[in-house]
Formats: sequence, C-alpha cells, structure tokens
Amino acid sequence: LPPELPLTVSPLPALATLLLIAAAVQLSARCAAWRTSRMPATEAVAESRSEPRTPSRARTGAGVLLILGACALSVVPLLSRTVLGASVTSIAGILAAIGLAMCGPALVRSAGEAAVRRLRPGVAAPTWLALSNVRAYALRLSGVVSPLAMGVVFVLTYTLTQTTVLAATSDDTRTGTLAQYELTAPALGGLPDGTLSAVRDVPGVRAAAPAGTTTVVWEYEELGEPAVESASAMILTPDARDVLDLGVTDGGLDRLTGATVAVSAEAARTRDAGLGKRVRLVLGDGARVEARVVAVYD
Repeated sequence: LPPELPLTVSPLPALATLLLIAAAVQLSARCAAWRTSRMPATEAVAESRSEPRTPSRARTGAGVLLILGACALSVVPLLSRTVLGASVTSIAGILAAIGLAMCGPALVRSAGEAAVRRLRPGVAAPTWLALSNVRAYALRLSGVVSPLAMGVVFVLTYTLTQTTVLAATSDDTRTGTLAQYELTAPALGGLPDGTLSAVRDVPGVRAAAPAGTTTVVWEYEELGEPAVESASAMILTPDARDVLDLGVTDGGLDRLTGATVAVSAEAARTRDAGLGKRVRLVLGDGARVEARVVAVYD
C-alpha cells in the first residue's frame, strides 16, 4: 500500500462492536421485561396467556405511515439513476420492515378474520384451530412475521442492490462501446509494449485506443461539509472518442490529456463539477490530483 493509504489494524473496532451489541441486548431485554417484572406473579401469568383484544391504534397508524414513507422512498432510484439513488432502496426496505413490525398485529388479525369469514362449513378442525390461533394471538404471530420480513429485506435490498448496480454499470459500458473487439492479457499483467501500434497497423482496423479501469476517491463538499466517495473510473486517452460513445453532452473526450477528467451529468449537477471546474481526486496509488473537467456525459 502507498504511504498515503496506510493499513490500520486494531482490536478496538471489534471490541466496540461487542460492547454495543451487549448494551443493545441488555437495554432491549430490560425494556421488554420492565412492566412484567413489576406485576404480581398471578397477573403476569394470566396476561401471558391472553392478548389485548384490539391492537393499539397509535402503533398501527405509525406503522402504516412508515410503510407509506418506504413506498415513497422506493421511487427515488427511478428518479435518480445513481449509486446514491440505488442506496435509498436499503433505507426504504428497513423502514418498511419496521412499519410491518409495528402494524403487524392489526394486519395479521385482519387477515385471520378475513380468512375465517371465507371458511366453508365442515372445514377440517386443524384449519379452524390454526385460523382461530391467528385471530387470538395476532401479536405473537406478528413477532414471527417481522423477522422473516427483515430477512427478506436484507436479501432483496443489500444483496440485490449491489448486483443490480454492477449489472447496470456493465450494461452501460457495453452499450457505449463502439469497438467490435477488445484485447486483454490479465495473465501477463497487461498488454505488452507495442500492442497498440501493432493493432493499428492491421488491415481493416479503423480505430484503436487503450483503456483501463481503476478506483478513485472523489473529495468534494456536500451541504458545506467535506465528503468523499469511492468510485470506479476508466483510464482513457483522446483516442477514446473513436471507440467509446458515452453520450457526451458538453466538452469532448478528445480533450482528455494531462490532469483532466470526464464526469457524468448527475455528478456535475450535484457536486458543482461542470465543464471547466476542477475536482480533487485520490488515485488508486494514493496520488492526489486536481483534475479539470473537460467533458460531461449522460
């Protein structure tokens, strides 16, 4: 690793995680047992075998509002087609899971009552008992539904969001590539010297340009506060305009010489990085560069 990006190894993060988990478990357990521990034993046993007849309206209303808010947030990726917009999906999923946990008893009870009303005469005893249990112990059953919903949320949002972003990035790169062939040599650590000129001398080749990928850290200000974001980037030359079509709307790829960079229209708008502006980047080797924006693409 370069000296600008040192590797820090410390047991403190793991220790802090263990302490936070222990504190969260203690707090949740004490809060859950606080009311019951102050009741007479006979009353506590009797209450454990029964539930409130109607779920709390305030709790149900708050849960419904959270679910509606999650639905509104889930539209953000359709309006902002960026990595940041896609990350909102995870927040929406968590809000929906919390909302389901809060209004779960009312939903479970309503579903159980609707199913009971549609039972045909002569239904099997196990079916009748199961639906009666759903109606009588909706609070307990919702305690099972909520963890299942949380598991689905983590799988669909945190896992599939990343794969969706990667697939979309690959698809955009493939769509914007005009070249019919690509030459790579990963086993050799890269193409040998002279490959570019040799390819250009091949009969029938109209254009050839080198291209590579790297990761950069973009330093910028957001709401007056310093912020950084790591993102993948392509290493291009002015000849890239003959083999790539990025949908340039301002400037041109033929200006990519020296400390220059091309940015997306979304980044140019949200980070004040329009044509001619300078942005601070940290390259993969740790070098800091103040690059000038020479092209903006869709």
